[in-house]
Amino acid sequence: MDLIILANAFGINCNDNMPIHNSDIANIFEEIADLLQIDNANPFRVRAYRNAARMIHGMNQELKILVERNEELSKLPTIGKDLSAKIKETHPYIGEDIKVMGISEDIKVMGISKDNEIELTIACVFVDRYITDTNDYLRKKGKLETLIEKEVHKTINKTLKIIINSADNPETENLYLTVTGTSAESGDDGEVGRGNRVNGLITPYRPMNMEAAAGKNPVTHVGKLYNIVAQKISEALVTEINEISDAYCYLLSQIGHPINEPKIIDLKIKLHDGASIENVNLQIEDIVYYNLSTIYKIRQELITGTLQIY
Repeated sequence: MDLIILANAFGINCNDNMPIHNSDIANIFEEIADLLQIDNANPFRVRAYRNAARMIHGMNQELKILVERNEELSKLPTIGKDLSAKIKETHPYIGEDIKVMGISEDIKVMGISKDNEIELTIACVFVDRYITDTNDYLRKKGKLETLIEKEVHKTINKTLKIIINSADNPETENLYLTVTGTSAESGDDGEVGRGNRVNGLITPYRPMNMEAAAGKNPVTHVGKLYNIVAQKISEALVTEINEISDAYCYLLSQIGHPINEPKIIDLKIKLHDGASIENVNLQIEDIVYYNLSTIYKIRQELITGTLQIY
């Protein structure tokens, strides 16, 4: 197997001016193992990646030399053909589509839907060490647009317009590049600011709480907990009751009363045509009661990372 192909599959940007080291590939194997473990994948798969990482870390010879000798890398101990060939297929988000493209996790998307058209304006930070020049940046931005279009059309059958990093000016080489991969380098990275909604969206045309959920105590802070619970209730109403198309949940606390006993629970429900609210009242009550009665579990979900709030 060609080393460039192998390294690209592991998320390493390869060119003649950038040497590939064993530590780079081994670190990617470790990342894959961590992701698999978090996802509760088969423990044998996790162990296979960790064993491969340890083997590569311990090699006295660079893999590049083995390639120059036309040796087959898949014959190395703990690295079989399946392990090397299926990396991109099974984990595209760590392969060429993401890391080799130089994309960080600092991504913002503004969507506008009008009639039969959706327009997405995307601010996507690229990491400079993965970009060789302006042409490489533009090529990878174009590929990102193709990937987004393909993903959106899996679920939405509308005309799609995608605008990525609209402030880019290739002629002056003014591109959205960073060293760290975040907009913090420009002083534009809030920890608990307006963008940190528990549903991940900024929706000025729909009700939203102005309370920042991040950075508050997860035991008694009403602004934090009711933000999360209201989101959970709304999601459950729409996903578990077929008759409901939209749901909004408003919770008002009462000082001196348990946090799982709000003073007011105000639900705004939109039903599909022909559905009757009387037929789903009991289901609605059950969902609200369950989420309020289990509010104490939120603190553990936040600690373990199973619940994301921004």
